[in-house]
Amino acid sequence: MEQLIINNDYVHGCQLWSCCKSTLQGISDRDYPGKNYFKPLPNIDALDLDTYEKSLHKKSLECTGDATIGVAINKDGENLVDSYLLLVELRMGYKNGDNLKLEKIRKKVEHSIGILNSSGAVRIYQNYFFIFTDTEAPHAKNKINRRANEIGRMKQYKVFSVSEFKDMIIDPASLPYVPENCAESIKKSFAGALKNSSNFEKFSNYWSEKIKDYRNRNVLQEVKYISEVLIEEITNAKNRIDSSSDLYIEMVIMEEELEGNR
Repeated sequence: MEQLIINNDYVHGCQLWSCCKSTLQGISDRDYPGKNYFKPLPNIDALDLDTYEKSLHKKSLECTGDATIGVAINKDGENLVDSYLLLVELRMGYKNGDNLKLEKIRKKVEHSIGILNSSGAVRIYQNYFFIFTDTEAPHAKNKINRRANEIGRMKQYKVFSVSEFKDMIIDPASLPYVPENCAESIKKSFAGALKNSSNFEKFSNYWSEKIKDYRNRNVLQEVKYISEVLIEEITNAKNRIDSSSDLYIEMVIMEEELEGNR
């Protein structure tokens, strides 16, 4: 799952903004008062589609997603590019994925998409987020994934804990990204690992676990950064090492694993 950059301007450009403007924190506070789930995240503006639905004064209201926020995939200079509207469903009051009926969810999402599409030319992100508490998210993931697999659809519904969501959402002011790991330290440890294949195997396992941890926490920029540093070092080292050696083979295996992180 790629990391996403907050793009409030994309939400502001939606025709619905004037009639149902809100924030992710505001909607969360309304549904879960006093919990402050999305602090200290920077402000994330959101469309409150429930408010819009009520403003139509229909005799029968249809359910909508809790919040629609703006996200971007990349930042080019000062500009956010590849922007989308992302549907976010807040489920912090649920236990173990209870009361999550996939057919009801499908109708809710489809109705929300219909409202957004009717409001003008917008791009909607391919996945829809369901956010649980840190404690309940693992149970909800298992239950929802099992149900989705049973009926063979709705793989685009992604479950995250509050902490995972916080790790995934990037403040555009924080870019360019400042990595946690130092490139020079990685390169120095790589040079030490080249002494023999046994050292390199330990080195490879260490960074594999490190990358796995970052990926599990959705700190994907760090995953990409570490992988690119290591791939560059492996590429340079392969030119100096016998291609039939165990060390060379170990490097090729590691390189293939890292390529999927770029």
